[in-house]
Amino acid sequence: MMVKSFDELTKKELYDALFLRAKVFVVEQECAYLDLDYLDQKCLHCLLYDKDELVAYARVIPAGLQHEDVGIGRVVTSRQGQGYGYRIFAEAMKAAKEKLGARRIEIASQAYIQNFYRQFGFRAASEEYILEFRPHLTMIWEAPESENDPTSNS
Repeated sequence: MMVKSFDELTKKELYDALFLRAKVFVVEQECAYLDLDYLDQKCLHCLLYDKDELVAYARVIPAGLQHEDVGIGRVVTSRQGQGYGYRIFAEAMKAAKEKLGARRIEIASQAYIQNFYRQFGFRAASEEYILEFRPHLTMIWEAPESENDPTSNS
């Protein structure tokens, strides 16, 4: 598992990430949209490899680029049922909190997987809407009060 800035990515890692995103979001989900949005250059990239194959990816978006808060997006795995989605999202949450100081994280979840994000403490913050031809909803995670209090010992 690794977390890198855009400039730290090797050409192979960048190609692997873009390939996996296109394979799943554009081809498998039959969703013709422009994945390359010029946010990648400013994001953190979480990559999980199994040997030489990229099996999971997520990007962490700094506050103010896409949303007011830090965001996580383009969460994708190459194989279902292996725990890769959980692992990559947990790593993205960790990067958001530790590297970007996130106390609140916003995501645009595809509606059918909102329960996946609930297990990380996200709550629905909108009604369903269509984004990239799919039903989505905005979900928010907020740090517990004890995490916001610098005097807390917990």
